[in-house]
Amino acid sequence: MAHFLEQLTAFGPALSGILIAAVGLGWAFIFNALTYLVVTLALLLMKPGQLYTAPPVPRRRGQIREGLTYAMSRTPIRTVLVILAVWGQCWVLWSRRPAGTRRLGAYGWLPSCSGSALGWSGWSPR
Repeated sequence: MAHFLEQLTAFGPALSGILIAAVGLGWAFIFNALTYLVVTLALLLMKPGQLYTAPPVPRRRGQIREGLTYAMSRTPIRTVLVILAVWGQCWVLWSRRPAGTRRLGAYGWLPSCSGSALGWSGWSPR
């Protein structure tokens, strides 16, 4: 199943490129919006009575610290959290620059560095 999902992540951008070239950006945008309607419809058709729900955990002192300790002790989770923190900080700093001085190319190095960091951490979707 994971291999199939990996193939879909490559198929999606390729399909959108073909769609943009064939019918234009506006129609591709409308098609993308319609795909969200399909997902929304699927969510509305779900039957809540058939879903598995776990009982809520009672509140106690130290739960946040315990959760952070767990997240930081797992390399993949820690790596993703660090990447999100770096992205967020860079975005805040970049978005505060005057509009004429913003360069998307300078911000484009973040995705490649993030992929490298995930690979370095040993994270795998399987």
